[in-house]
Amino acid sequence: MNIRSLFSTLLLVLASSFAFANPVSSWKPLLSANELNQILQAHSEAVAIIDIRPPNAPDPDSSYNAGHIPGALSSPYGNWRGPAENPGKFLSQSQLTTLVQGLGLTADTPTVVLHKGNSYSDFGAAARVYWTLKTAGLRQLAVVDGGFLA
Repeated sequence: MNIRSLFSTLLLVLASSFAFANPVSSWKPLLSANELNQILQAHSEAVAIIDIRPPNAPDPDSSYNAGHIPGALSSPYGNWRGPAENPGKFLSQSQLTTLVQGLGLTADTPTVVLHKGNSYSDFGAAARVYWTLKTAGLRQLAVVDGGFLA
């Protein structure tokens, strides 16, 4: 093997190791279920999945407790909404900090928001949580296209 081949091989190995150093380096804000599965197979311990479905619901696809992705954190959408008199308002900074820290998230935690996936409002809820996390300073975020049903 000549020096040029050795150098090329070394560069290829280094480049591929950098590609996997950050599991979300190639993520888009919208992940397919297949893309999420591939990332979890390679980096499950590095990725937080926030499942915003309620813990209990009559419809099994709507309930976290009826089935969820292993390791997913339950944080129902209602936790992310504002006060009863104005649910569209963002949480206060202290409420948001408590919620995010309670989930064990940091600004560098690669985080995926998972919704039910059976209505247009489900995606809207996931987008709301995504942007709320963005305002909290999280940088590596994605939503699952099609939600839990995908």
